[in-house]
Amino acid sequence: MSVTFTDWPPFRPHALELIERSLRDGKLVDGPNTAALEQVWKQETGAAYCLSCSSGTAALYLALAALGVAGREVIVPAFTFSGSVFPIIMAGATPVFADVDAATYCLTAETVARVLTPNTAAVMPVHIHGYPADLERIKAILPDGVHIVEDACQAVGSTLKDGRRAGRFGIAGGYSLNQTKALPGGEGGLVVTDDGDLAERMHTLRRFGERWDEVSPRTYIVEDRWGGNHRIDELCAAVTLGNLPHLGAVTEQARRNAEIMLGHLEGLPGLRLPASNPGHSWQKFRVRTDSAEARDRAMALLDEHLIPVCRWQVAAMPDHSAFHDGHAEVPEARTLLEDSFLVFTERWPLHAQPEEVVRGVAETITRVWSA
Repeated sequence: MSVTFTDWPPFRPHALELIERSLRDGKLVDGPNTAALEQVWKQETGAAYCLSCSSGTAALYLALAALGVAGREVIVPAFTFSGSVFPIIMAGATPVFADVDAATYCLTAETVARVLTPNTAAVMPVHIHGYPADLERIKAILPDGVHIVEDACQAVGSTLKDGRRAGRFGIAGGYSLNQTKALPGGEGGLVVTDDGDLAERMHTLRRFGERWDEVSPRTYIVEDRWGGNHRIDELCAAVTLGNLPHLGAVTEQARRNAEIMLGHLEGLPGLRLPASNPGHSWQKFRVRTDSAEARDRAMALLDEHLIPVCRWQVAAMPDHSAFHDGHAEVPEARTLLEDSFLVFTERWPLHAQPEEVVRGVAETITRVWSA
């Protein structure tokens, strides 16, 4: 296959204008770009409060720490990125790993119920690869006082069953602005909530644990021991603002491209396709095979035909030495990571490609798969 794939992230002229203004004004943090980003994302999501921060990991940390989960347990999927687990540990809680669904790759009510205990403080469903997890069913099994904090870091353009954006069902939702995401800022995060008390504490935690309105004279009195420096800078906020008007188009492009892939690849022997959903934003396109050996053969075959493939994650979270949990019963997550791989990569994601390129990829896979 001979084709030029489109790199990500894109260049947005408006972002460059905002960056130049920041550099000329000498305002590199806590400036107009940050304020504008928080205001626009609040309007986009319908949230009462929005705070920007340094990463998606920081967004999740701020929410969990503000909830006061220290000393308790937070349920998180065994198939995710480490950035979903570190915030739990940073907030003083213990991650408890739950298994995932074989087709959506997300937590389910059933897998959460298996690990729910009286010490559970929160559940963190991850809308992995952009697939919106079934939050209503998860919430239905949770005792009073156990909160849902949504990891929407891969789902900035995803929507839930009720039409709300992913990240808006739980008490808080976190998003990533990493350069690989559909809303790239270089690095950064956003966290939204409708809870005023939670928002106030997150604001305090974001800046060294100091309660400060950023207008009055700064007191330099640390009031919250869980605080730190989790602010976004003006340059990353500018890049995000430059990309924000394009998020809808990027999401729709991803959905059209996913339809092309699903339509062409359905029925290929030994290839299992991901679950589809109207609210899916397709940050990543993961397929499954019959075994690790079949996965390796498939990846080698597609690589030979110049189709970008990768594994992304290689081990379930409880199998990483940093998070090791020998008691975690997560067979589906482990099997998923043994037999699956991604078509398209972070440099050349599905959402960045023209439809004719995606069609060419799908047709090539179809042609060579059973040859």
